[in-house]
Amino acid sequence: MARHNALVKQQTLLWSMSVDPRKFEAIVAELLKAMGYVDVEQRGGPLDGGVDVVAARIDAWGHRARIAVQAKRYAQPVGRRYVDELLGAYRRQQFAEALLVTTLEFSPQAIGAAHGEPNLKLVDGLKFVDMLAQHGVLLRVGRFGELKLHGA
Repeated sequence: MARHNALVKQQTLLWSMSVDPRKFEAIVAELLKAMGYVDVEQRGGPLDGGVDVVAARIDAWGHRARIAVQAKRYAQPVGRRYVDELLGAYRRQQFAEALLVTTLEFSPQAIGAAHGEPNLKLVDGLKFVDMLAQHGVLLRVGRFGELKLHGA
């Protein structure tokens, strides 16, 4: 089972690296909706101000926290530049949280830059696929714990 699930995760990652960047942003937006975020809006494009997706989280007290998401569909590690860009947009546009999602991994410099930022979360490709499966986006967990593509 573990071998099967690892293969499905790898295939999903490879597929996600090949989709159009706007499609990848749409998948990230769909995941946020499935996770309970509200007012999810896909912004992406050359004039997105460093934010591809905007969403809001409502806490147990009813307080709304806006989140900025940058989605990087890359086949190589995401570098510090993108962490810095997202942090700039996060501060400039006064978001409560920021999320940087990629299809692969982050460079040591990117991880270091994000380390002192408690409201910035880095999501690498493996974690991203785990979240997709956990929330039933693109993937679902079968009766025996096996991962399946939706529709399969």
